Amino acid sequence: MKNIYKIGGGGKLLLLIHGILTLGIGLSNIFVNIYLWRISKDLQILALFNLFLFIIVPFTFIFAGWLARNYDRLWCLRIGVVIHTVFYLIILMLKKATVNYVIPLGILKGLGVGFYHLAEHILVFDLTRDDTRDFFNGINGFIAAFFGMIAPFISGLIIKNMPDLTGYGAIFSITVILFIVVEILSFFLHPRFCPGPYCFWQVLKNPDPNWRRILGIITLYGLRTGIFSFLTALMVFFASGNEFVLGSFSLVMGGLTLVSAFCLAYLVKPEKRASFIHLSSIMLILALIVLLWRSDWIGVLIFGVLTGLFDPFFDIPFESLSFKVIENDTIDNDLRIEYIVARELPLNLGRVVSISLFYFLLGKEMDLNRFRIYLAFLIPAPLIISILLKGICFSNKRRGSGIKME
Repeated sequence: MKNIYKIGGGGKLLLLIHGILTLGIGLSNIFVNIYLWRISKDLQILALFNLFLFIIVPFTFIFAGWLARNYDRLWCLRIGVVIHTVFYLIILMLKKATVNYVIPLGILKGLGVGFYHLAEHILVFDLTRDDTRDFFNGINGFIAAFFGMIAPFISGLIIKNMPDLTGYGAIFSITVILFIVVEILSFFLHPRFCPGPYCFWQVLKNPDPNWRRILGIITLYGLRTGIFSFLTALMVFFASGNEFVLGSFSLVMGGLTLVSAFCLAYLVKPEKRASFIHLSSIMLILALIVLLWRSDWIGVLIFGVLTGLFDPFFDIPFESLSFKVIENDTIDNDLRIEYIVARELPLNLGRVVSISLFYFLLGKEMDLNRFRIYLAFLIPAPLIISILLKGICFSNKRRGSGIKME
């Protein structure tokens, strides 16, 4: 555990903040979609909510990047937490009428996600180095997996033992309290001002081959994460019809992710990142093929096991790898904010394409034949990721991007 001492006080506080926020989101996030389904029985309602969420995120990142550049990234974190809090308070007030406001609620949630996650990415970049980043991301993934594992189980237990939809109100209320705690803790992080021109468009157009490949990889990653950000939980609920079973499923899947993230914190080294990502790609192709073959409870269970185990094999090393590309390209000037903003655009482009296809192809109900066509569209994505990854290489001499901050 000697690596933990390499993480400074700010890094440890960030882990605590992210852990509490993950607990709050874990209690409520997957159940927002189930709540909307329980009220509407309409897949397109869920797709619209998530579609507008992911449409607004990149625009939020662009504005939040400007805010972080001209003021401080901590303002972005605090605004993100406040918006998350307001989102759940509105659901508590609207109750069953929530289904009539899925588009504005999706936009509101996207604003919260954009502000918070930009701040989190910048803070991780600032509070770690290349030689500690894999360990930090592994521990961060471990904490997120732990709370992501227990939170849905607790939520499912609460919902099961409370009448009608009152359990949903209880878990949304607990989430609001946890977000208030996060807001208070954020004031103990040290501010860092980095005034200067906002060079977002120049960074987005940067022709560096490594950077272009990172953008391509993250677009393809967004194709899968867009729809499965809510569809896996929904398929489990379809199969069981019970929130407690969904919570139990999340507990098991979260346990697998927990083990993976903990092991990766110690196993991943800069020179091994690509190998772990390649292994993740192979296993995720297998997971999609299983779901294509069997879309019943068994297929969903196998899919959940494979993604629970091997999603961290992509997430943790790729986060460090993309930060390395950014670090390598920002040696001459501080463009880390612009790179992190630019990285988010293709991710959400992939998510929007994925959910839009789902919306128009499947309609209001789950048609298995159309669903299989949709899965066949996603299967090549991990393979192309591996091909793009092979082209990323670093010279011994670090260099800047050549982008001038005038």
